[in-house]
Amino acid sequence: MIEKKKVGMIRKGAVVPFLIVTVLIVLFNLLFLDSTIKKSIEYFGGKVNGAEVNVDSVKTSFSSLSVEVKKIAFTNASDPAFNLFEVGSLKFQMMWDGVLRGKVVIDESSIKDITIAGKRKALGKVYPKPLEDPKNPSKAKETLQNAKEEFKGNVFGDISALLAGDSSKDVLNNIENELESKKFYEALEKQIDQKEEELKTMMSNLPKSAEIDSYDDRFKAINWDDLKNISKAPKVLKEADSLRKDVSNTIKQYNDAVKRVESEIKFVKDSTKQVEGLIKQDVDRLESKMSLPNLDSKAIAGVLFGPDFVNSMAKYDEYFAMAKKYMPPKKDKKEVVEVKPPRGEGVNYQFGTPKSYPLFWLKHSEISSQNSQGTVSGKIENVTTDQSVVNKPTTAQIDADFPSQNLRQLKAKVSIDHRGVVKDSVQLSIGAFPVKEKALSQSDAVSFIMSSATSSSVVSADLIDKSLTMKLDNTFSDVKYKTEAKTKVVKEILDSVASDASTVTLNAKASGSIEKLNFDIKTNLADIIKTAVGRVISEKINAAKKKIKDTIENKLAGNKKKVDEKLDQLKSKYQGEIDKQKSKIDGITSKIDGKKDSAKNSVQDKGKDLLKGLKKKFKF
Repeated sequence: MIEKKKVGMIRKGAVVPFLIVTVLIVLFNLLFLDSTIKKSIEYFGGKVNGAEVNVDSVKTSFSSLSVEVKKIAFTNASDPAFNLFEVGSLKFQMMWDGVLRGKVVIDESSIKDITIAGKRKALGKVYPKPLEDPKNPSKAKETLQNAKEEFKGNVFGDISALLAGDSSKDVLNNIENELESKKFYEALEKQIDQKEEELKTMMSNLPKSAEIDSYDDRFKAINWDDLKNISKAPKVLKEADSLRKDVSNTIKQYNDAVKRVESEIKFVKDSTKQVEGLIKQDVDRLESKMSLPNLDSKAIAGVLFGPDFVNSMAKYDEYFAMAKKYMPPKKDKKEVVEVKPPRGEGVNYQFGTPKSYPLFWLKHSEISSQNSQGTVSGKIENVTTDQSVVNKPTTAQIDADFPSQNLRQLKAKVSIDHRGVVKDSVQLSIGAFPVKEKALSQSDAVSFIMSSATSSSVVSADLIDKSLTMKLDNTFSDVKYKTEAKTKVVKEILDSVASDASTVTLNAKASGSIEKLNFDIKTNLADIIKTAVGRVISEKINAAKKKIKDTIENKLAGNKKKVDEKLDQLKSKYQGEIDKQKSKIDGITSKIDGKKDSAKNSVQDKGKDLLKGLKKKFKF
């Protein structure tokens, strides 16, 4: 019999493992926790920023679960020699209640001492954007890229080329193989030749002239006088009906032939009408290749400010996509696939958790900053990995003013609601900010640059489910321009525009589904350019367009002549011959019907005379 060990008051089997775990936790806190938090902020911050994020130091208190982060620098991805902004101090305290559940829950945090556009000690890294799966490209990016192509152009560069006569250089040479209208004419000629062969076969199967003449001989051979003789009349009528039947069959064949020829003539005429549309397409395409200036105000506005507006939309789309990634919306019940547990492996139970926490939840963060640059105040609430658990949207509100940087009265409101249908919105307004070296049109021949200006801006972007709406209203005041041109005329145009455009307004809007956006861009600068340029180059544009059309029509002249000749041939050779033979047949038919009607009237008259004689003879 084995004797049981005596168990003392302290159970070493339980205490020792507990002490080991406790020591490991303390050692991790002392040795690795600060660096882990530092690296986590730098990693995830870099993901969001798209460029390097640096943290100066992290200080943690294990007993109170408090963390203080000093100097978080966000690299400006557009200019990595500078920071986009820098946070001097970030403090937060985690809740023990959440930690014990394996969750990070921060009840309160504070963000202080914010500066912008500070010079970095070293160039910050700019991270490449992740490559897209070519089999599953982003619809939004594809749409925005197409929009960029639509707004592509160089307003003053095209004007300069037109005035210099360079716009048509080499464009109108050797264009025969590019003209869709010429290709259509050549294909039409082949079709007409094929149809003509078919008409020849049809004509060869029609009754010949000799057969038609034989109908006249048969008509003459009938003794029509026998119709007056009642006993002989049936024979005559039989011969006449036989002839009438043969003539009718021939008429039907010729009528069918007439319809066929008329159908082919109509086909050729309709086809030649289609050429007009193709000629217009060829003209439009060559005008595009010649880069003729489009003096439509909307088109000018799109070329001037469309690409920048699309770039802004792309940036907001990235933010919305990032919000979806880290705060995924609740899945539709239809999309959730229920996985049944295998039989015999136990039963799964799911209990309600009315006071549960998401994996991460920042309840409230107060922003308060005042330094030599300016002031920032605001708050961030309910940043979480699962909004359906906290049942609140993520919101942010910021008011800032940086007089030393000439960035005044910045106000921003953000709302991200993924509890059901996605409802994201961003509202941003800036009272004033500097604009420098904004190129509006630049090429080797011409340069039109907004060298300096003060701008105010109001932006709103709303994403509801898959419908996106973005509005941008900018006013550029005290605008100074830098103008250069190789020709005197263009330089005068640029200077005239610059003189009249000391204040520039921009109103841009895009709305619709992400797959198909409708753009509406307006600016008073477009009207000023249109007025200044229109007087000088309207005649040149019209002359260039006429030159294109005349060139195309000259290239098509030979083809058009051939088609017209073939059409005339169809009319004269086939339609004329058929009409001639049909006229002869119709004449025979008329003669047969005339003889029959005459005989019928004669018999009726004789019958009436006979009836009168009988009445007299028998006196009734």
